[in-house]
Amino acid sequence: MVPFDEELGVANRERTIAVDRAIVLLGSEMPFLPARGVLEELMGISVSDKTVQDVTEAAGREAMAMLEEEVEAAKAARLEPAGGVLDWRRGALEPLYIEPDGSMVPMRPKDRPDQKPSEDHPGTHREAKMAVIFWGSDVINVSEKRREVRRKTYVATIGGVHEFRDKLWAATVGVTGARRFQPVILGDGAEWITNLTADLFPDAIRIVDIFHPLERIHEVARLRYGSKPACSKEPKDDPNTAKSDGVPVTPEAGQADRLTEGGSKIVVLSPSPNAHPGKAWARLQKERLKASHIDAVLADLEAVSHEEPFKRGDRQTLREKCQETIDYIKKRRAYMQYASYIAQGLMIGSGIIESSHKRVIAQRLKQAGMHWSLEGANAVIHLRALHLSDGPGWDQLWERLAG
Repeated sequence: MVPFDEELGVANRERTIAVDRAIVLLGSEMPFLPARGVLEELMGISVSDKTVQDVTEAAGREAMAMLEEEVEAAKAARLEPAGGVLDWRRGALEPLYIEPDGSMVPMRPKDRPDQKPSEDHPGTHREAKMAVIFWGSDVINVSEKRREVRRKTYVATIGGVHEFRDKLWAATVGVTGARRFQPVILGDGAEWITNLTADLFPDAIRIVDIFHPLERIHEVARLRYGSKPACSKEPKDDPNTAKSDGVPVTPEAGQADRLTEGGSKIVVLSPSPNAHPGKAWARLQKERLKASHIDAVLADLEAVSHEEPFKRGDRQTLREKCQETIDYIKKRRAYMQYASYIAQGLMIGSGIIESSHKRVIAQRLKQAGMHWSLEGANAVIHLRALHLSDGPGWDQLWERLAG
């Protein structure tokens, strides 16, 4: 018997390893019942949906065991972060982007957390921690407003921060080898990410993804000015590129034609006749953030907190949201120096980790009506992270299972 037979308790192999590989691929991509139907249609092989589940989860446990061996090996590895001034565009070193985040996975009652439910952590879910890792040289500008990453490595698990930290470290060792690099941690500024970064990458360039303060700013704009009309459209820009054409402002946002804080400038244009005031105000704050004019953003938020909301009953909500946004920015302003990051050629915001969550976790584990066992969810998450990563891990898993 090969190891995979022993894991499944099969005395005499009735399927080839190629069939098992097809079962696992389908079982990790779609619910087990339709996976059974696709297997029969494409390969003429009939198995039960329970077999698809058992084979898939057994392969996932082997993927977890393989990663644990890498974790142990990585504990002895000493990487060489670059430190000092980032000058990778001149060939001295290169940024390694590490984007961590969390995503909630629905669990069966016996595997639900003991913690008190909250808005961020409902009692029916557990958090899957995940990161995507990629080199700066693998970021391709497809167009003016779109970027793609040629090669990515995913690491994910449902577990504590320390367990995730060890797996992230092992994945980083696997990506970098002996190559020197400048770690760049791009995330939402959550405390667990801050602590993890200080532990693993103390010399990292830390960046709060600009979309996170902007989400709060747009909510303030909605409360103060109301929702923009349905017919109002605005082209999207890439937050990672600097703007030189200025932004429209309303009289409430100020009449000065230039901002000169910190030595940089933004041309402020007069509002167009069709500009929605909330959209114009939020856009001004975005351009200020990108120019590192954080004090100006904080001053505007403070001013708006004393103004009348769009809806009379939202006065207290507006004040609370303004204060929440002010506190969020003040706590993280050291990691919101966007003008400096842009000048160094670094990304300040991307949908990479958000799309990675959808691709690795949500597409398979968060479909309507799904509830997972902790063991089953972790097995599938590890399989998907391994299969969707650009590297030899998936083939190595099957060499191991066939051995």
